[in-house]
Amino acid sequence: MNAGIVSQPLNTTVSFRKPFKLVKNDGSSVALETFLTNFEKACSFNHWMEEDRVVYLCDALTKSAGDILCEHPDKVTSVYVINILKTFWN
Repeated sequence: MNAGIVSQPLNTTVSFRKPFKLVKNDGSSVALETFLTNFEKACSFNHWMEEDRVVYLCDALTKSAGDILCEHPDKVTSVYVINILKTFWN
């Protein structure tokens, strides 16, 4: 055996994929159900944990949709934000 030579298995495949991007929304450009469906797809595809879900959900909200979060506590869950959005959008 040759010293210093490390062999790699021939069948090893490394897969890289682009993250699923959540499109920004201002509360009027896309229906809430469409936005939430895309949000759930992004969560699943990107394997987001709860902290990630909240950060990316809040980041996707712009203009008046984002403004509604200013009145709420810093520590919120994605379910809490979604419930606020359902009130806002309806």
